Amino acid sequence: MSRRRRRILSGKLYEVSFRCDEGLPLVPTNYMKLITEGIMARAQHNHPVELVNHLFMGNHPHMFAIARDSQQFTLFYGYLQEHLSKATKRLKGMRNLSMFNTPAQASQVLDLKAAIQRLIYIFTNPTVAHLERTIERYPGLNTWQHLISADRDVNAVTSKECPWVREPMIRKLPRPSLSERQDLAFTRELRDKTRETHPLIYNPLGWIRCFVPDASPEFIEECVQEVVEGVRTVEKEQDEWRTREGRKVLGCNKLRAQSLRKPFTPKKRSPALPFIICSDNKERIAAIEAYKEFCRECDEAYHAWKIGDYTVEWPPGAFKPAMPPTVNIFWPD
Repeated sequence: MSRRRRRILSGKLYEVSFRCDEGLPLVPTNYMKLITEGIMARAQHNHPVELVNHLFMGNHPHMFAIARDSQQFTLFYGYLQEHLSKATKRLKGMRNLSMFNTPAQASQVLDLKAAIQRLIYIFTNPTVAHLERTIERYPGLNTWQHLISADRDVNAVTSKECPWVREPMIRKLPRPSLSERQDLAFTRELRDKTRETHPLIYNPLGWIRCFVPDASPEFIEECVQEVVEGVRTVEKEQDEWRTREGRKVLGCNKLRAQSLRKPFTPKKRSPALPFIICSDNKERIAAIEAYKEFCRECDEAYHAWKIGDYTVEWPPGAFKPAMPPTVNIFWPD
């Protein structure tokens, strides 16, 4: 089955997500967080992307990011998928492993209200999945503290220096599930092997700049508080539901002790994201029509290339096919 034509526009906000085919390999242990942050920092170093916010669940991440260049944007999350798979393969002691066989999805966020709704959804994933009661208690990688503590400036930046753990440095885990002491020792072993670091840079309020470039500190505070209140409302509702049903959360200690080989098959084979995220129906319909026109322009450009007319301009955000060879080279006898 063919996938939808990608369209990545510079300076626009996207939500990126991709899901493991099976298992819960993105465990919230110290060693996995060290490896994952190092991979993200290296990916950002090689393929510049403005990271805004993210949260990692056991089998998929949700990331808010702003594209600078369409090619670099896709290379960024492609690098992340590839090297997370390689690191997990080394940790499991396997010769071959393909974790992400379905393509990643990058959905454009079209308005501020939709961005706020998506941030509330992202940061309430752990409580809705009954992993922890609040986002603060969730041990998985996330940027919640960056969001609520950043200076109220749309260009505010936070960063963290992350050791880059190369694949050959990673050995097979002594056992699938490590105790807290073993986890810390294995993490220390990996950190001691590293010789290079990269900064992992976030712009946690950049999502506001995409819609209100000159937002005042007061307006930024209102937007952040709307996210916080939305998250607290969902957490309270989930707490009340668990009380009625006699359910409990899994808890951070059990999450950290979770086996890397825990069996799990997702009900959804790909992220359940629309390719356009918008809170206004009229604006959504207009964006879909604009996307259809974009696809028509791409088809016209492709057919022009097929007959040898390479002067045709492709629409912004398009991914051009590889250029065919224009000459034949014959080696003399």
